[in-house]
Amino acid sequence: MQTAKKSFIQRLNPFSKSENTAINDQELRSTLNHWSEQLASTLGITFSQGGAISSNPKTASTLTAIARAQSIIADGIATMPLKDYRKVSGGKEEVTDSNITMLLREPIAGMTNYTFRRLLTLWAVRYGNGVAFIEKDKSGKAIGLIPILPENVTEPRFVEGRYVYTVKQGTDIYYPTVYDVVHIRYNSNNGIWGISPLVQHAQSLGISLNAEKYGLDYFQNGGKPAFYATTPSALGEVSRKALQESLRESFAASNNGFALMDNGLMLHTISANPSETQFSEVRAYGISEASRIYGVPKYMLSDASDSSYTNSETEYISFYNGTLMAHAICQEQEYTIKLYTEVEKRSGRYLKHNFNALMRADSTTRAAFYGALYRMGVFNADDIREKEDMNSLPDGVGKTYFTDANLIPLSKFDDFYDAKISVLIGQDMANQTKIQA
Repeated sequence: MQTAKKSFIQRLNPFSKSENTAINDQELRSTLNHWSEQLASTLGITFSQGGAISSNPKTASTLTAIARAQSIIADGIATMPLKDYRKVSGGKEEVTDSNITMLLREPIAGMTNYTFRRLLTLWAVRYGNGVAFIEKDKSGKAIGLIPILPENVTEPRFVEGRYVYTVKQGTDIYYPTVYDVVHIRYNSNNGIWGISPLVQHAQSLGISLNAEKYGLDYFQNGGKPAFYATTPSALGEVSRKALQESLRESFAASNNGFALMDNGLMLHTISANPSETQFSEVRAYGISEASRIYGVPKYMLSDASDSSYTNSETEYISFYNGTLMAHAICQEQEYTIKLYTEVEKRSGRYLKHNFNALMRADSTTRAAFYGALYRMGVFNADDIREKEDMNSLPDGVGKTYFTDANLIPLSKFDDFYDAKISVLIGQDMANQTKIQA
């Protein structure tokens, strides 16, 4: 039975069950080795061949603090609704029935908006680039977004007046232009291709990786340090081998036995214990490094040593303004440029995240915030109910705006008090007349 020819989209889709899209382990290992070689040549780093772990995006992401920081940023971006807006007179209005709205709801068949945007953000903060192919209909409108695995796409090249990517999918190679893909970059030196923060900070991350390896080796050895033996006199070859075998059996990793020392035999340790090597301090250093690299507060990485309830709130606001806001604006602009047609962009269409859900404080703080804006006439009751995911009040009673009666324009301040003084003088004169009568 002849197999039907697959479309370009079907062949490109990395989540298809097609045999052409299976990830080749050998190619993946080759890619990772290439990363390490590029890192060494770029930063001038030489890695030990004696068992030390070299840092690259894959190995560094096995550190719990790094993995957690990546997840916090990816989850933070994915949990914020990304909404389609149109500029109108006096502000903006949400568009709820467009192809972009449908696309954001389900970017690719069977994948939710949260999963898709979390995936692209995670790739960006881990590998430096998160790329998705834009499927379009005949009129040029975006109808699908297909994530492209990081190892399958290379930096775009300038060819015949435009930048094109090289995408390898199985045995096929494609060359989409910059307007055919959504490209979320992390740091970039040229504005075209992102750089992984794990590559930029490979040296410091290598310390944490090898500290983890040291801890694993130490505890796999039953918490026992390495040692060497000395004897008061030289041993023959037979006696030397017999002694080595005896000590090996006595101090095997799975054996907590002891060895009988005689004839002046002495044992000496040659490895420092975790306390002597400041193992705990090195692990804490790894958390600090993850915090500095990704701009995530340490208390969010389960290290509250420098935090309190008061400054945790301040740190979160700083994280919101200095880290998540930057990622959000980057993605808003990328999606707006790539997903709308030229006609839609000229009509004032754009995408914007809604931070309300992420920035919700406790009920007391929210009540004070809403109350202040309500009394200023900024919010009405329905505005507040919408932000709290509640339905509007019936019969339009929640659409009225209110303000405090004692608030007056500054330009009317003198007239107001002149009139008030006149009233008081009049009342005083009336009271004097009653007294005389």
